[in-house]
Amino acid sequence: MKASYFLAAAIALALAVPSCIKPEPAPETPETPVFRLTSGNSFAFTSEGGSTTVSFTANGAWTVSTTASWIDIDPSQGEGDGSVTLTVQPNMADAARSAFVRFQRGGASASVTVSQDRYLPVIPPFQALTVYYEDMDRTPTFTDYMSAEGWQNAVGEGAAQVSYDSWNARIRNDNYGSAGGIGTYEGASGQCYGRLTQGSNGTFGHLTVADIDLCGYEHFVFSFGAAQGPEVLKLEVSPDGNTWTQLDYSFDAAYNHWGKVSIAFSVSQNVSTLQFRLTLTGAKSQYAYGANIDDLRLETAESGAGIVIDGSSGAGGSEAFAELPAMDTSNPDYYYHTLYARSVRSNLRVRNYSFCYDIRRHNPIWVAFPMHALYAEGSGRSKDEFGNDPWAPYPDLSVDQQSIIWDITGDGVHQYWTYGSPIIYGHTWSKGHLCMSSSRAGAGSDLNLQTFYPVNIAPQSTGNGFGTLWGATEDLHWQKGSQICSDTLYVVAGCHYANEYNTEYDASNYNYTSDYSKLCIMPTHQYKLFLRTRSGYTGKRVQDCKAEELKTIGFWFDSVLGYDASESLSDYALSVEEIERRTGITFFPGIPKAAKAQCTPSDWGL
Repeated sequence: MKASYFLAAAIALALAVPSCIKPEPAPETPETPVFRLTSGNSFAFTSEGGSTTVSFTANGAWTVSTTASWIDIDPSQGEGDGSVTLTVQPNMADAARSAFVRFQRGGASASVTVSQDRYLPVIPPFQALTVYYEDMDRTPTFTDYMSAEGWQNAVGEGAAQVSYDSWNARIRNDNYGSAGGIGTYEGASGQCYGRLTQGSNGTFGHLTVADIDLCGYEHFVFSFGAAQGPEVLKLEVSPDGNTWTQLDYSFDAAYNHWGKVSIAFSVSQNVSTLQFRLTLTGAKSQYAYGANIDDLRLETAESGAGIVIDGSSGAGGSEAFAELPAMDTSNPDYYYHTLYARSVRSNLRVRNYSFCYDIRRHNPIWVAFPMHALYAEGSGRSKDEFGNDPWAPYPDLSVDQQSIIWDITGDGVHQYWTYGSPIIYGHTWSKGHLCMSSSRAGAGSDLNLQTFYPVNIAPQSTGNGFGTLWGATEDLHWQKGSQICSDTLYVVAGCHYANEYNTEYDASNYNYTSDYSKLCIMPTHQYKLFLRTRSGYTGKRVQDCKAEELKTIGFWFDSVLGYDASESLSDYALSVEEIERRTGITFFPGIPKAAKAQCTPSDWGL
């Protein structure tokens, strides 16, 4: 009984006194990551670029990232609610672009889309360029037949080699000149003017202006002051002095009153120089005093006109560039053009190269160019601001028409073609100049920069010695050693496509394509052709030479050479005539056929 009492008391006391041992705390529950955008999820920019702020709420540490090298993020990480600034760099490519910017807070994330317009260059208002202008006022007191030279005063971009031919044409300096006679026109120059009359034998007077260099332009306006209309004065134009086209015009002034005549026209790609002929004509001229003329002017125009002056046979007239192949103007996929630039030291406007580019295959057909001492005035290879080759899109073609071999993605790597086609199996494609950069040396000059356009670049194999053999043909550009040529050397380099299914993707990094990639048809063969005078110092145009005065040679390569391929360049030599047969293209159309049948490597030091 007593023992039970004490046990009960002990239990009661234990229940009444608090325990000194603390229980273990319950484990904390992790806070759920939260991230929410508060300022939209899509941002659009013009090609100039700019900045925007993205705001958000977050309950902890966060990071921001993007794969686009053209978007800068500040800051790229932080904690809690905040904002970041996205800065978009200018887009200099002819294509729009877009990318995602990803925000991450643990398992919570959000993305915004950044898009940017393509580059649209600001085109300044058109300003006409004077190609040729003759005011006849070199010597205000001159009065004599135009066969004397004292009156000639031609200026303009293409007037350096201008020549004149005349008959019964003389300069007058009386009070009936365009600036002081009856009636006048804007720009009338002075009292000296020209007069065409009829000879005693009945021959009508004429004035011919020859050898006006068109400087690569295509659209023109020819104007002159006149005191009589087309019933007395006939105007003709010719690309070569053989074939003449009459240009009809209207004359608004009264007979024997001065007025201005203007005629718009265009020229085809194969016309490099023009001649104009003004001739006294018609029954009325027999009793008139003749025809008065002044202020002959040829200016560039902004767009084309219905009149097109073409060379003979679509292959260039007798004055066409000697290196130009015949042009297939019936093929809508062929884009032709000639690029001009200034020589590095003499600052002369010279043709750089002409090309035929296939906008369906997205690769060149041919590039044709002259080699002369003018092109050796510069030195060095151009580089961009980062020290890389200045690959750039050809400005007059869209990105859909040309191979994308420049940094359109902004990552610095998607600038080549893939290499999955059977012809390139086991090799890669490189970018090969057709008109080589060193043949147009001059770091930073347009002459050199223009060689980095896709229109001048052929896909070339990096394996089996192709590059070594192609480089050996480039050694012939300068005709080294005993082969130095003071006459011009003419070169055509091109691609042949025997298999339309031989395709690769452009805008690629090895076999990694980009959003801009498209299929391009790749060449199965490449060729190069050379033409020059045999002696090298005749001073004659090759079109004026006999076959025995000329020498030619061609070289033909598979795009990927076999493992047992020869390393001797002479083993790939063919006649120009044979390469014409293989390609269906007429090369050097202005020279005798016999000259194109040659194939003598020793003539070229091989």
